[in-house]
Amino acid sequence: MDLLDRHIEDLVQGRDMEMMEINEIVTNTLGHHPCHFYDDKITGKAKYLLTETDLSIAEIAYFFIQEAGRQLNDHGRICTIVTSLLAAYTGLYSTYEGMKAPVEIEVSNVR
Repeated sequence: MDLLDRHIEDLVQGRDMEMMEINEIVTNTLGHHPCHFYDDKITGKAKYLLTETDLSIAEIAYFFIQEAGRQLNDHGRICTIVTSLLAAYTGLYSTYEGMKAPVEIEVSNVR
């Protein structure tokens, strides 16, 4: 008998008083919180767009930020933390700059 069958039987028999939440069932069955699978899909899509299209990192990141904004409830907020980095300290500055650009675009669109 699997986890869900045992849990339902425990509810019927009075051994459990509360139903498990979906995230508990998924985590206990598949070993990861449901957000893990969602994050994995988003990361996979971003990797695909980076390797199989001519879109820049900034364009891809902007797409995801823009889409997240569409999904917000009333008065929802997206919190994006961006730091300042000097090019002299890293060989991957162009990647960093590409990730920061959509945040600057989004902020300028809000003003």
